[in-house]
Amino acid sequence: MNRWKVPQIKPCCSRHRYFYVLDKLNTTVVKRLDHRRLFKIVLLSLLVTSNGVLTAGTLAHYAPGVYNIRDFYVPDPGFYTLLYAPYYHTHQYKDSNGNTTNFVSGPARSGRLVTLALSTDIDVATINPTFMWVSPWKIPGDGKFSAYVAPSFGNSSVSSSLETASGRDVSSTHSQFAIGDLFAQPVWLGWTKSHWDLSAAYGFYAPTGKFSTDGTTLRLSGLQVTGIATNNVGLGFWENQFQGAAAWYPWEDKRTAISVAGTYEISAGQQGTGITPGSDFTMNWGISQYVPLRSNKTLLLEIGPAGYCEWQTSYDHGSGVDPDNNPLSKIYAGGGQIGLTYVPWKAFLNVLYYEEFGAVARFQGQMLSVSVGKKIF
Repeated sequence: MNRWKVPQIKPCCSRHRYFYVLDKLNTTVVKRLDHRRLFKIVLLSLLVTSNGVLTAGTLAHYAPGVYNIRDFYVPDPGFYTLLYAPYYHTHQYKDSNGNTTNFVSGPARSGRLVTLALSTDIDVATINPTFMWVSPWKIPGDGKFSAYVAPSFGNSSVSSSLETASGRDVSSTHSQFAIGDLFAQPVWLGWTKSHWDLSAAYGFYAPTGKFSTDGTTLRLSGLQVTGIATNNVGLGFWENQFQGAAAWYPWEDKRTAISVAGTYEISAGQQGTGITPGSDFTMNWGISQYVPLRSNKTLLLEIGPAGYCEWQTSYDHGSGVDPDNNPLSKIYAGGGQIGLTYVPWKAFLNVLYYEEFGAVARFQGQMLSVSVGKKIF
């Protein structure tokens, strides 16, 4: 093996779950936050409907901000353990026009329109252990077969304040640590060439985390709103995920990698809400560069820019969706990765940071993710 070439011991995909808060004339929903099956906070999902009842909003599991740039490609045969620890912070919600908004309007039972000021800070810290196996047997095209499972555990802190124009307010802080939804990828195929890496994968999310539609009711200035439970740590629905990725290496030793990956999600109906979330497409991109820190190249610095784009490609549907308040969300992010790989131990430590921008109908924030991994045998 060329001494520049480093065993690719990193995981394929570390995804997050996300929550979205959709806010429009009669509604406000949560939608954006959670790691590859974790980040979970059904933040005071406020959906003020014409009858004064709050319902859940559109949701999706996959979160691109936790991936390392080379994580999408099947490593050498063996058994690997990895741990992702992402942290997400946001206090900014963008409406369907991409404008920052802190207000929710809805009709009160008295018939008049009530405007509520909404102030929310969201901090989510999660831990996502991943257990991966790469088969020693070849598949057609001299390819590799792999599979992995990734449970999730997390702590979310949601501090929110809902205040009427007249000055009355209800403030609350919620923090929850528990098991989240489970992600499993039973099929992960990879083909490695001298200048290319290609991969194709299928995975699914199982609703193993706590999810309840039993929420609380607030009565403010004649406006009654009821929301789903604020201590949920699961999203309450199954989801299928399809992913494909390609990396180009200008040099055969693979010191430089230019990577692009696409992920498509198809969701089932959410338990008890009458909502089936729309599909989402996410594109990850990155340029990874290994720089030797020792003359024998046993310790490598990995550094490079990275980013992602996420688009909701179909509308939410079901009896719980208001067709007049059902926009397609999107977001973009840019950042970078820095890390160390110690070749004799076949181990790595990476740090990622992303700044989100251009959000529509969702929260916009910052992501910091730390990951470690090692080939066991």
